[in-house]
Amino acid sequence: MDNSHSAVEALLHSILKNIGFGSNTHFDILPVQARLWLSKAYAVKTTSHDGKELNLFLKTLPGDLLRKELFDSPVYFRNEVAFYKNVFPKFEEFQRSRIKEQEAFSAVPFCYHAFSDGEKDTIVLKNIKSDGFMMPNSREVLGLPELHLVMRELGRFHAVSLAMKDQEPEKFKTIKDSLEETVWNERFIEKLGKRMFTDTCEGAFRLVKETHAADSRYSVALQRLRDNIVDVMKHQVSPNEPLSVITHGDFWVNNFMFQYSEPDVLERMCFLDFQQSRYASPAVDVGSALYMCMDKASRGHRDALLRSYHDSLGELMRALGSDPDELFPFEKLEEELDKYSIYGLCNAFMNIPQALDEQEAGVDEMELLEKLNGIDINLEGIVQIIFSELEKPFHRQTEICKQRIVDAIEDAVDRGYLDNPETLKDKRL
Repeated sequence: MDNSHSAVEALLHSILKNIGFGSNTHFDILPVQARLWLSKAYAVKTTSHDGKELNLFLKTLPGDLLRKELFDSPVYFRNEVAFYKNVFPKFEEFQRSRIKEQEAFSAVPFCYHAFSDGEKDTIVLKNIKSDGFMMPNSREVLGLPELHLVMRELGRFHAVSLAMKDQEPEKFKTIKDSLEETVWNERFIEKLGKRMFTDTCEGAFRLVKETHAADSRYSVALQRLRDNIVDVMKHQVSPNEPLSVITHGDFWVNNFMFQYSEPDVLERMCFLDFQQSRYASPAVDVGSALYMCMDKASRGHRDALLRSYHDSLGELMRALGSDPDELFPFEKLEEELDKYSIYGLCNAFMNIPQALDEQEAGVDEMELLEKLNGIDINLEGIVQIIFSELEKPFHRQTEICKQRIVDAIEDAVDRGYLDNPETLKDKRL
């Protein structure tokens, strides 16, 4: 493991002691094979001498300095630790003082430990697979029951921000200020972000030109988006008062888990991975749901799904003591989507090929580490190798994948999302 095995065991013993496990506890620590460029993850099964079991999910910084430095992993960890240590506990406290526990938003795994110092960063969560939660198949579009549940829980998540900001603005300011921008900051933009998103926009632009004329409004819109991608995305993640909330920030199918009481009876869900959580428009998450979690057919239910989001948001806000009709009426949601849906669209260019990729998760990362092992190469050369690996899912795109991206672009252009002057402040796309 990245931290010494003995240090990790000492940490686990400390956690277990606090929840009533004895010192004589056995650990099985297994690496999780997934697309984890920013971290290393492990499934931990603990068994006490009297047979009690506890399943944990442990995440640490990557062991190799290369990934840690190039991807700014400590920044992402610091932000996620802030969410688990500062944001969500205050959300729970705020809700607990106003409503019953069973009424509160709670679709986040229990966090036993969160620590960040740039070297020994560690997050330990309950492994909710032991409660029957499962990851959806990322190669299949979520069904309507799952999508409605996703939108309802997202609405409830955003409701806590709006109610707390309304009633306890100073406390809310403290927690939202503990978060930082992990992607669209100057350091990451210059190292990877600008090229990464310019390249994915270029790929989307090529797909559009395969189905639309070069001078069509779809092609023209994508070309201008590509040419202005950094300014666009920095604006997309900027707070927009008075409606900004603490967002998830990376809201797509790989960060959801669902629990079923029977094969077809959906009970609950949880959100995972808050490394990109930021204070921004709620449309950053809602637009991500529309373009990263849905295809053209499921977006045909857009109005009902947005109502699921807003009805749940309003219900919890009222229970917490705030007025959603005054603070966030439904028409304001559409206005926010008009300005801030491009965030989800641009992330779809990157995430849809990964979600639909038929390559086994983690293979590209392992090939990359083997390729770089022992090589004496300058930073520019390393970045070039990194991009050759990152681009592999895009070269493996299926026709279904390509069509989903084109459909998302057509939807955004048809709705005028790429024509809104607010998108680039005073610039028009």
